[in-house]
Amino acid sequence: MTQAPVRVAVTGAAGQIGYALLFRIASGETLGKDQPVILQLLEIPDEKAQKALRGVMMELEDCAFPLLAGMQAYSDPIAAFKDTEIALLVGARPRGPDHKAAGAVLAMRRQYGGLALALLGHHGGLPALADAKALLEDPALRSQAETAIA
Repeated sequence: MTQAPVRVAVTGAAGQIGYALLFRIASGETLGKDQPVILQLLEIPDEKAQKALRGVMMELEDCAFPLLAGMQAYSDPIAAFKDTEIALLVGARPRGPDHKAAGAVLAMRRQYGGLALALLGHHGGLPALADAKALLEDPALRSQAETAIA
């Protein structure tokens, strides 16, 4: 009996962490060797990041993973999280020339808080499924996301 595909949203999908996760998800290492998946890949709305994401998608296609039932690229979190069953919030903000650790943490807190709101549909979009599971990369930022949705 074939299982229905699970929709998995991955933020920062073209980044190092997202890239490493995608191949494990598509191969069945993460959700099981008989669980088809549809990847909903979110990357920042930047031409360079979107180009990198298209490259990652081509690599996934080249691997011809039998469990990869589909994938779609997004730059809008509201669209990316629609009907999501599992959300992996693992993307980090790119470092710039004037990168300061404290400023980066604050920016990431705002980013994850906004993603949490989009995941729940609080921006007027369609939310993820009611029983969706989310994994946030950094436990220190989890409280910020929880505060944003309270």
